[in-house]
Amino acid sequence: MIKNIFVYCPINNQKSKIKNQITMTSKSETGHAKNVANFEDLISFCTNYGTAYNPSKISIKLPALNTLFTNAKNSLTAGNTAHALFIKAVNEREIAFNPLSRLTTKIINALDATDAIPQIVNDAKTNARKIQGARKSKKIQTIIDDPGTPINEAQKSVSASQMSYDMRIENFS
Repeated sequence: MIKNIFVYCPINNQKSKIKNQITMTSKSETGHAKNVANFEDLISFCTNYGTAYNPSKISIKLPALNTLFTNAKNSLTAGNTAHALFIKAVNEREIAFNPLSRLTTKIINALDATDAIPQIVNDAKTNARKIQGARKSKKIQTIIDDPGTPINEAQKSVSASQMSYDMRIENFS
């Protein structure tokens, strides 16, 4: 990756631009787990100094650092557990909603086979389309030859999708 880099020069008190420097992308790991592991390494270095490591500030003494590390590790574990439970709940919700579109089609076909008045059937079909995320009419596609041409407000369309779980429940009810 080639970037322009600005370097501050304290001698002449100006920024100078270094052009066309090649910079390497970072290959280091990031994230909370890596931060906790690095913090543990820091505590290990401080411990290896022995009695030479004796800061005057209480919050950076070894007992405080060890307490902070324990809290960080416990928080990381709690976060991982909560995330796993969240993913499980999301997957279960997806599985529960998966047959909804087919069930809606079956209900509409059964209603269509009855002597229900056409207005009720049409209303049910409207709700079924909302549940399934379909449009009554096809969306009009506008082809723009020049990408710089501004789009007319009348050409813009409004999304008809009501596929959120809340809206699907509401339309099904």
